[in-house]
Amino acid sequence: MKNRVTNLIVLLLTVILILGTVLCIWILVPKYANTDPLIDKVAELLKLDLTDNSTSYDSKDLVNYPVSFKKKETIALAVSEGEEQHYIEIDGYTLVLNSNDEKYKKLSKKIKKEENDITEIVINTIREFKENDVSRTKITNEIIRGLQDYLDSDIVIKVTLTDYKHK
Repeated sequence: MKNRVTNLIVLLLTVILILGTVLCIWILVPKYANTDPLIDKVAELLKLDLTDNSTSYDSKDLVNYPVSFKKKETIALAVSEGEEQHYIEIDGYTLVLNSNDEKYKKLSKKIKKEENDITEIVINTIREFKENDVSRTKITNEIIRGLQDYLDSDIVIKVTLTDYKHK
């Protein structure tokens, strides 16, 4: 009789532990699957640059080129069927340029002259994003790629969106 009671208790504890493990996995795995957006948000808050730029430059070689809008720009994000419209609001942007680049003088003049085209690239890049995959880091990385393609150079090291608000 004692043996059966002991076996029953061990069996019940085993079943409880298995159910507890399944419940923990069922609750925790979906939360850990969302760590990439969490890391992006932390990087944004800490203003970390997680991109891997293989070009070499010194911090003293970096030059800021700020562009301010006359009023805040409210940019509509791309919408999938059945979703609400979401927006990003910015006051402007700042390009961080590598002044050590051999094409710096020529391209800085081009940037000044074609500021409206560059602003259009920034705004159109933001418009391409959908609500579910928007993050400041992803947006700025795409803007950098677009500007590097437009300028045919990697003179643009970083882009900062001024007074960024996601609505």
